[in-house]
Amino acid sequence: MLQTTDSPAELMKRVNQVLMDDPPLEDTFASLLLLRWEPERNLITYANAGHCRPVLIGPRGPEIVTYSDMILGLDEDAEFKDTSIIMQPGSALVSYTDGLLEQNMNSGEQLGEDSVMKAVSGAFGNGHPVDRLISNVLDDSAVREFGDDILLFWLERETSRERERPTPRWFSPFGEGRESGASTV
Repeated sequence: MLQTTDSPAELMKRVNQVLMDDPPLEDTFASLLLLRWEPERNLITYANAGHCRPVLIGPRGPEIVTYSDMILGLDEDAEFKDTSIIMQPGSALVSYTDGLLEQNMNSGEQLGEDSVMKAVSGAFGNGHPVDRLISNVLDDSAVREFGDDILLFWLERETSRERERPTPRWFSPFGEGRESGASTV
């Protein structure tokens, strides 16, 4: 599929068709967020099929990347749209799974989207943003472990061209291949 298109929306349409056409999968539905990053243009193009909405944060604070289409596997005629974001210097895009969104907090409530934005704000500008975000969420959780699996993706564009690396900087809470909390791929 990847060899014939670079459109996340087109890939989403094809995955949806697989779910609709395959009898063992006929009652299967799923959310999915597909991102394509073009570092030379600082451009992210995405298609979102009902997945948790990413957070875009920069000097003016966090905002939810709002556009989303229908989840996969419900409608064979579903349409999906490519949406583009230009990553400004000093900004980050954070995507996550529902394990983070639905974390049970000390308040008795789930973390929720507003608190995810606050957690991203609290981690933004830190040398180890994923570690900071996870630690801050767990500090306020009912139990100091996640109740479900989580996946976080933090893509950050540095402020100064002198500081930019020729390869992307990514963060992993697992420490493999990390140098001072950051790795290059």
